[in-house]
Amino acid sequence: MHKDKENTWADWYKIITIGEKALLIAIAFLTAYAVVLEITVILTERSIKLTDLLLLFIYAEVLDMIAAFYKF
Repeated sequence: MHKDKENTWADWYKIITIGEKALLIAIAFLTAYAVVLEITVILTERSIKLTDLLLLFIYAEVLDMIAAFYKF
């Protein structure tokens, strides 16, 4: 009985880990897409506002956090 419980926990751990990694990959792709959209807006308007720079910085931080997660 004890082995079955360990296997169940191991299965759940694998499922959660796979889900977490899939979600992080989706977030990375969507963040990269948002960066492209933001740069397109900047180029279209031919002006850069402080909010644009701050948003790009936040996107860079999100990508950095994802990269830090995958380093371990």
